[in-house]
Amino acid sequence: MSKSNASVEGPRFEEHLVCPFDGLHRILPLDMKTHVLQCAKNFPLEKLVHCPYNCGQIHSVAEMENHINDCPDRAYLERNNVPSDELPSLAQRPRGVEVESEEDWDAEPPSQTYNPSLHCERSMVIRTIHGATRSARREFRKREQKRLNDLNP
Repeated sequence: MSKSNASVEGPRFEEHLVCPFDGLHRILPLDMKTHVLQCAKNFPLEKLVHCPYNCGQIHSVAEMENHINDCPDRAYLERNNVPSDELPSLAQRPRGVEVESEEDWDAEPPSQTYNPSLHCERSMVIRTIHGATRSARREFRKREQKRLNDLNP
């Protein structure tokens, strides 16, 4: 038999992150936040705190001060954070724009609102009753049968 040159590629651990609670856990970056929250339940005595900019990053209290200064998520938030004095004021926005139209709904004659119960009583609509006792359901079916017979000439 000849040897095959095909090889199976193993997991790429350089793409994985190490869990701050258990060094044996290797997690993909996208799953890190979920894993940290789950793994923290197994290590209640660890004195680790979450990064205020990214809950997936956990460090000891001593390391947190250095991390806050160097956190890449902090740089992202500060870059996109616009001071409130630079935002456009609400007074500069145009309020309402009037659109001229030939329709005048106020000039139309008043009409009654739609009443679905009244419509169902006057039309050939099969109704059901829910949550009533057996005798009430039986009486309702008799009334409905009579109503439908009266409506059907």
